[in-house]
Amino acid sequence: MESLNAELNRIEPAIKTGNRMADAILNSKASLARAKGIHIIADANVAVELTTSEADLRIIPGNLLDNAMEAHLSLEEKDRLIRIYIEMKHAQLYISIINTASRGKHRKLDGMGAAQAGREF
Repeated sequence: MESLNAELNRIEPAIKTGNRMADAILNSKASLARAKGIHIIADANVAVELTTSEADLRIIPGNLLDNAMEAHLSLEEKDRLIRIYIEMKHAQLYISIINTASRGKHRKLDGMGAAQAGREF
């Protein structure tokens, strides 16, 4: 946590969600993805004040992105793409991670789909 805060203070984050912890984890994982030749598209808006604990806000998207990056290692670089969508839906935080490695295996959870728009990183 301290190293993420220190890193966030040193650099201007590319992904800006409105929440410092979400910015730190998303930018850290996006940097790792870019180093592995994975293209990132993100549309993320997170409230400054959340009922979600900082640990959960760090662990859940971090694990989802780690899994998506690992799945991409078998693809050619030109085919590597991860879409990140995070938004407040009423009082809940909605997180969607879509990756090209899961073609043909996509499923909707709770009947919800994800927006396809976002900024490229």
